[in-house]
Amino acid sequence: MSASEKRIILGINAAYHESSAAIIVGDTVVHAVEEERLSRVKHAKPALVSNPDELPWRAIRSCLDAADLESLSDCHAISYSLLPNRRQATVGRDPYPIDPILSFGTLNGEREFERRVRHVPKLLAESAGNDDVANRVHFVAHHRAHAASAFFCSPFDHAALLVVDGIGEDSTAWLGCGTSAGIQTIEEIPYPQSIGLLWERIAVYLGFTEYDACKVMGLSAYGDPDRFETEFDRLFQINSQTSATHRASSPPFFIDPLLARFRSGDVRGLETLFGPRRLPSESVEQARFADVAAGLQKRTEEAVLALCWQLAITTGEMNLAYSGGVALNCVANARIERDGPFDNIYVIAAAHDAGTAIGAAAETAGSEVWQKKCGLGSKISPFLGPEYTADEIDRTLQTFGYEYEKSSDCVEQAVTLLMEGHIIGWFQGRLEFGPRALGGRSLLVDPRNTNLRERLNQRVKHRERFRPFGASVLEEQAAEWFEFPRGRDGAMHSRDLMLLAYRVNPEKVELIPAVVHRDGTCRIQTVNREANPLFHRLLNRFFERTGVPVLLNTSFNDQEPLVATPEDALLTFARTDIDDLFLQNRHVSRDQHQKAFLTVQDFQ
Repeated sequence: MSASEKRIILGINAAYHESSAAIIVGDTVVHAVEEERLSRVKHAKPALVSNPDELPWRAIRSCLDAADLESLSDCHAISYSLLPNRRQATVGRDPYPIDPILSFGTLNGEREFERRVRHVPKLLAESAGNDDVANRVHFVAHHRAHAASAFFCSPFDHAALLVVDGIGEDSTAWLGCGTSAGIQTIEEIPYPQSIGLLWERIAVYLGFTEYDACKVMGLSAYGDPDRFETEFDRLFQINSQTSATHRASSPPFFIDPLLARFRSGDVRGLETLFGPRRLPSESVEQARFADVAAGLQKRTEEAVLALCWQLAITTGEMNLAYSGGVALNCVANARIERDGPFDNIYVIAAAHDAGTAIGAAAETAGSEVWQKKCGLGSKISPFLGPEYTADEIDRTLQTFGYEYEKSSDCVEQAVTLLMEGHIIGWFQGRLEFGPRALGGRSLLVDPRNTNLRERLNQRVKHRERFRPFGASVLEEQAAEWFEFPRGRDGAMHSRDLMLLAYRVNPEKVELIPAVVHRDGTCRIQTVNREANPLFHRLLNRFFERTGVPVLLNTSFNDQEPLVATPEDALLTFARTDIDDLFLQNRHVSRDQHQKAFLTVQDFQ
């Protein structure tokens, strides 16, 4: 089949948040990008009944450009990752008054949401100036899109598939399997039994936003997971009979909807269990709040493990491909690897809703693409977004008025600066798809220096000091520095995605204190020579000069989406305390340029 004959399918996620687009040409994901990276609006948009037709137009255009397409008319099919006719099934399932402003769960609200979802084909046709485009739009069930994204991107030719998140249409988790015949549904767990929504409500109870599950996870390491055991027995029960030999009734966990009050707009049920919610004037590191976070983390691990055992017993599979917002919980993922039933585990880089753009497109592609995928036996790289030429970078630097040098060896220069205690912005190659910076858009620091970690938190990232930083480590050295499960591959296929937390070898803790969390673990990215050659060379040179094959690696941003363009990188560099910026081999130093000719405000 020639390039012109290959089927072109655009996938779109826009139902709730993390809006995104992806394009598959034949059996290849040519491009995938999150709308927030291009719009600079975190999460792209809030989840409202009034906006599932607010499409990620910038991400769509980026995909079309990457595939050398003029318009949506050039796509054979367009897939949207939600079915419009199932959400009304959740009406009446909440045993408390529902917030009339949010309107999710009310009949009028769900009808408005469905009307807007059904409006999407018309909007796409209008954009293309081609009425036939509306006939090419396919709606794919949200959890099937999640499952398809995990299976399609995995290295497995067959696997058990698990999705755990807040909510899809009317379910909150999905169990199935994937083969060359495609995706098969085994079971769906209905709303309101939602682990993901419980994390959102407890995040709000703890004084964060509903998007701050990562903060709750970081805080959990400071708490006692058993202090509120009795209270969690009322809120979030686990069926203890779920094991390798006893299949529990489904679901293998129960969340009390009257206490969780998912769609009430308040946290009164949680306050009856754990005491008053945190006020802005209160420290989040109080023992009570940390203990709630720790208890939630413990129950989540037990619940996801129970789901894994149920899925393994049902399918007989030893491979697991895992997706959904809860799959971003790196501590729970490591627990699945350590204590779960699967020999091989893959967690997709874009496990959150953004990844459903890939899955929706793959599902629409049908059996032909599944058969081809199962014959490949290799996973898909997370570096799927835009990249920029040297000329484009040069023009941006000149527009900003920055002087810069072309480094003859950016790796050697960067290593020297890291050893001198500099915070480095590292902008290389294609943009990552998913929430983790993996060496494409990263901030890098010497992990031996805890003072640098504090400076990075206070003067660049501006975030809570209790939150840990991740680390990148040479793949060939990782087992000497971190404790992996023995005797099976486990999650080795996802260790390069910074989605698992491992205990640091006790003998190495004092050598990399800036990346060791309170519980002695570290969220890591293993770096492979073939898959990520420049970043591998950087880590290897740092190892040669220091004896440490590890760098602190965090996302290149400051309370904003991950930087996408050279302009974004320079704006973040200008308003923070980053010392050096490498845009490919173009080096900008703060020591030489305390002030650019143009101010940040000129570009905002």
